Amino acid sequence: MTDKELIDKLNRDKKLTLQEWSTLISTFTEEDREYAAQIARKISLAKNGNKIYLRGIIEFTNICHNDCLYCGIRCSNKN
Repeated sequence: MTDKELIDKLNRDKKLTLQEWSTLISTFTEEDREYAAQIARKISLAKNGNKIYLRGIIEFTNICHNDCLYCGIRCSNKN
């Protein structure tokens, strides 16, 4: 399969085999990236329209209870 065929399969079936992923990743070109980006943009416009959604975290204290890996104030972060 060509990379475009693999991208189309991924878009259609929402999955690839391990071998297909390996092939796609090892042979991916700028042209493939542009093709995949066009598909992703169409999906985004269909689901969200032409809107921008922002998400933020509001911190009320700097006391850590959960040690979440994404958080800058987690208790195990000594920096």
